Amino acid sequence: MLRRRGLPSCLVIAMRKGANRSDDIATDDYHSWVECNDTILIGHCDRSTYHPLMVVAGQSTGAALPLGG
Repeated sequence: MLRRRGLPSCLVIAMRKGANRSDDIATDDYHSWVECNDTILIGHCDRSTYHPLMVVAGQSTGAALPLGG
């Protein structure tokens, strides 16, 4: 719907900061949200407590952009 209206959007998949990938991680250590123009539309959270693992751009290509650590 956002793409049809020409609005930039993305899906962010993130892990809670401080969670250790090698330990048993609780399911609430991961979160995802949809944002448009730096505003979270779905999946509201305190963005500063998460480290993005992947951002999927809302473009016709549907390209996934992995983020560097």
